[in-house]
Formats: sequence, structure tokens, C-alpha cells
Amino acid sequence: MKRAYLFALGLALAPTGLVAQEANPYNGTWVGKYTTPKGAPRTVVLVLSGSGGTWKNHVRIKQNPCLGREMPVTVARATATDLMIGIDGSKFLPGCKDFRARFSNAGGNAIEGRIGKMGKLTLVRQ
Repeated sequence: MKRAYLFALGLALAPTGLVAQEANPYNGTWVGKYTTPKGAPRTVVLVLSGSGGTWKNHVRIKQNPCLGREMPVTVARATATDLMIGIDGSKFLPGCKDFRARFSNAGGNAIEGRIGKMGKLTLVRQ
């Protein structure tokens, strides 16, 4: 009797485990270019897979060990119209800054947003 009850309970709960989350429409590699306030060109690469990924700002400055390294990314929201991410610099290296960014679908294979001092940033899917 107890086995039959547990079996029936298992069947009743099974469909809840089968409900999958919506796929992240921004999965893949995104590359963007921007210019610093001092006029230096920079490139960033965002790689997303599901609810996480990496962010790399392609620049090396000896005085700043946080730049030029892959930092973990957490996807907070990914819909057809917008993407919200957290760039978790402090998880990469204590003392590095965490950033939040919001991007909007710019049509085609591009998204646009702002991150800190970078100003406007357009990323294009590769």
C-alpha cells in the first residue's frame, strides 16, 4: 500500500520536473568595440550559455590586474527584447569591481547597452 502511494505521488510530481526553462536567446559569443574617454579603442567579448558565461575586456594594464581577464557573468534576465547581466569581477579576483549591464535588442544580430564608463556599447553576435 505504501509503495502504491509513493508511486502515485511520484507520477503526480513528475511533470513539474519536466517543465524546462525558456532557452536564453542570447546564448553564444558577442563582440563589441568601444572607445575610452581618452580615445583608446577597446574590444570586449561576451560569451553566454544558459544562465552564465564570461566577459573579457581585451586590454592589459600592469597597474590593473582586473582588466584583460575572463570574468564570470550571471544572466539575470534574458527575453526577446532585453538582456540583463551581472559581470562578477569580485568572484574572479577580490578587489575587482562588479558591474551590472542591460542590453536591448538592436535588431539583426546586435544588442545595445551601457556599462559604467564605457558609455554606449553595441555587441554583435559572432
